[in-house]
Amino acid sequence: ISLGLVGSEMCIRDSMFISMAYLILDGANGRAVMARAGHDPTFWYHKATGQVTMLKPAGLAVGLDSGDAFERVTVDYEFTLEPGDCLLLHTDGVKEAQNANEDEFGMARMNEAFRSSAEMGAESVLQSVQSALKQFTGDAAQMDDITLVALEKR
Repeated sequence: ISLGLVGSEMCIRDSMFISMAYLILDGANGRAVMARAGHDPTFWYHKATGQVTMLKPAGLAVGLDSGDAFERVTVDYEFTLEPGDCLLLHTDGVKEAQNANEDEFGMARMNEAFRSSAEMGAESVLQSVQSALKQFTGDAAQMDDITLVALEKR
């Protein structure tokens, strides 16, 4: 497995909830387990078909419920990566990044940047999404954290 990570930090106010995702990988055979706690879906590029799917296992954001709803709702999702497959995990600050007109970058632009570069691997994905994001936002101020994690199965 090849992994790339790019991130930036912002302060979190007390009134905010936390979304998160975890991913456990077995690099030898490509088996993976992931869960989301209110986090944005993960992009999955399938090398064999050239298609992109979204991984969206059920999950409740941390801090929204003090009871047992989190345990009932949040589930593990198991899948297997094949050689050449690529994943992109990201924070919502990527899709919500705005340009000078206050338009959002959005999932469609992120999907296009991912899809167009995923076949070339994790490093290319990071470069492509960052470039598309910078071109879209220009000099507009960053309003939220922007974190990208890309990986490919070799």
